[in-house]
Amino acid sequence: MSRIKTVTVVPPAKENLEEFERRKAQAFIRILRNKYPDRVLDQVFERLEEELKQNNN
Repeated sequence: MSRIKTVTVVPPAKENLEEFERRKAQAFIRILRNKYPDRVLDQVFERLEEELKQNNN
């Protein structure tokens, strides 16, 4: 498998920003799911949820 050396991202127009963010998140999750087992990702998401709760209080 070849490695990506550079990535160029063209910022989307304001009306497409929400779709861009959704697609970016989906790509990121696909990469994480290919690299780590589900139990590890579950632990990461649990910790993130706890941090969000603490920061919102």
